[in-house]
Amino acid sequence: MKYQRLKNMILGAMVATLIVGTAPTAFAKESKMNIPVSFNNIKVVIDGKELKTDKEPFTYEGTTYLPVRAVAEAVGKDVKWDSKTQTVILGEASQIANKSETKTVSRTIGNLSFAVPETWKEEKADESFTYYLNDGVILMESWRDSEYDELENGEIDGFLTGFLKSDKAIDSNSNKYNKKNFTIGDIKGKKVDINVEKQYNGVNVKVKSGYFIESGANIVFVMYCSTKDSSESDKQLENMIASFKQK
Repeated sequence: MKYQRLKNMILGAMVATLIVGTAPTAFAKESKMNIPVSFNNIKVVIDGKELKTDKEPFTYEGTTYLPVRAVAEAVGKDVKWDSKTQTVILGEASQIANKSETKTVSRTIGNLSFAVPETWKEEKADESFTYYLNDGVILMESWRDSEYDELENGEIDGFLTGFLKSDKAIDSNSNKYNKKNFTIGDIKGKKVDINVEKQYNGVNVKVKSGYFIESGANIVFVMYCSTKDSSESDKQLENMIASFKQK
């Protein structure tokens, strides 16, 4: 059945992300290395006054490195650290930094186009996309109407029941789904809030939501699975869904 293949695809994606440790491009794994640096009693002078710092400046391969917070504060600039984007911000957040968080690329599936953050790691196969977030996976597929009708009982509830029933469900309310119709221009769709916790290979994963978007003679199905609640990922997903339009 369709849901068994989808289950295998999501399982593989979650295993790659959570167990093997494959990190999305936007959230690169921390890298550490030993480098030879030179401490030569480097002094920092600002407007004729020597700046005393708690971290000693050093040189590496011809470049001098200074403690950014001490220098910035000495010239009257606030310093902030954005852990999500790994960005040091001096003074007001730069427009470039803000844009880098929301810049998108255009993709097509069936006869629809949509936009996704360029920072999402993407895998494409036939009429499907898999997107790896730092806290989960988004799976997207295009089905023919006939494939959709072949789902168990021919209904969304039947499909979700079939998708969820053969793995360990932690949430006892796994058969209660909140469904809501929506439109994007002239495109019709249905969102299903699933919020069922599953266990895959010993890892707890929440199957959060599913979308069924009409695309002519096709249905575009989107499923979002996560390992934790993230308002940022939820917002990016909603923005992606809202970007769908006819080609």
